[in-house]
Amino acid sequence: MQRRWLLGGAVGIGAGWVLANGVYRRMGSSARPADGGVTDVRTDGQSGISEQASGTACTSPLVASPKPARHSGPTDVTFLLISDLHFGAYMNGEPLEPVVYRAVDAMNELRGLTYPSALGGRVGDIRGVLAAGDLTEDGRPWEWNRFVETMGLTGKEGRLRYPMFESLGNHDGNDESKSVRRGIEGRHGSIHYAWSWDALRIYCLSDGPDDDILDWMQTDLATLPPETKILVYQHFPLAGSYSTGTWFGDGDYRQKLGRVLEGHDVLGIFHGHFHATGHYRFRGHDVYLAGSPKHSWRSFLVVRVTDERMQVAAYNYERSIWWWWHDKPLIPQGTPERFHYPSDAQFVRA
Repeated sequence: MQRRWLLGGAVGIGAGWVLANGVYRRMGSSARPADGGVTDVRTDGQSGISEQASGTACTSPLVASPKPARHSGPTDVTFLLISDLHFGAYMNGEPLEPVVYRAVDAMNELRGLTYPSALGGRVGDIRGVLAAGDLTEDGRPWEWNRFVETMGLTGKEGRLRYPMFESLGNHDGNDESKSVRRGIEGRHGSIHYAWSWDALRIYCLSDGPDDDILDWMQTDLATLPPETKILVYQHFPLAGSYSTGTWFGDGDYRQKLGRVLEGHDVLGIFHGHFHATGHYRFRGHDVYLAGSPKHSWRSFLVVRVTDERMQVAAYNYERSIWWWWHDKPLIPQGTPERFHYPSDAQFVRA
């Protein structure tokens, strides 16, 4: 029996939850946003989306290519992952943005911070920030504008000082304007995309992968050099008590994703939606949750991947402390896998 743990649960979802072999999906509409195909070229102008938000004022930091080149040097990549920012939301009658600003400011100040003593070292150069969906509360144009004004794209336009790589979430499709969807397409070329950092290939699978996205991913994976390491992020979880009632949770997409990933060196899968933070395993893959500004588990993940190890550590920006961490070897002779978690962490069966 494996023990896996999670902290918290979203208000309105349930304060405590136990993982099951289900697939977790959104709390609202169960339908995937309409016009599910990919738009490669964005035309803008009718929904109140600012020029910066449309992607016309700056260039995406993506370095993706149809056939990723073989990486010959060492791998040493540090990035951050946050989720469920919910621009436009209110909590207890107050706007949520000040909490998001605290998270952003903490990310900006992170470089050089000492890691937990058991891990050693300091946070190095940060390549970018991944945002795993629910960027907005209701997908309205002004909410998307607020996201872009705060988070930017290349690390030069907004409050955030690092490149931004965002995905859709269920809340982002609530507005008929599809402002968030069209904005992501304008910034990154599609709602799903991939890029390479050193020997890593990172896949953004939008809110979750449907058949078209899975076909695209399988094609891209086939082009990779055999030593490539894979990271995946999306909005919807792959397991959990609240994983049914939607197109992703009630379909067979979880099983299909597992089959697409078979035979590849998958280091981790990241998602949001729960508003909790923690770790579990899905078909042998490590899965991580970042927390959310919207409820009590206010943390983001700091991920470092080298040729020898992968470290994932949750940083609580409300308390300015390292919260939990997972350290695992990537080579046979590496030191054993290690977890550190708070004493009140909830154990669950994977």
